Amino acid sequence: MAAAKFIGRFLCTESENFEEYLKEVGFGYFVRKTAINMSVTIDIKMQGKKWIISQESTFKTISLEFELDKEFEETTADGRRYMTLVTFTP
Repeated sequence: MAAAKFIGRFLCTESENFEEYLKEVGFGYFVRKTAINMSVTIDIKMQGKKWIISQESTFKTISLEFELDKEFEETTADGRRYMTLVTFTP
């Protein structure tokens, strides 16, 4: 699977338009400023068909577990819940 090349541990060094995204989904000023300035490490793994993505920062670790093309409930860093669908197009 071509998506397997994404497996590994990565340090996020920049995020384009991240603050604008956070503002659009309703995060407050101080949370946005903190989020855009923190160092985040992203760990991507696969167990069978299940993807596990962990985002680790000084303040919080958030994990997602899902299978491609299957809707799942995601809880955001501030506790909001969404139904999410992850797809992969090579």
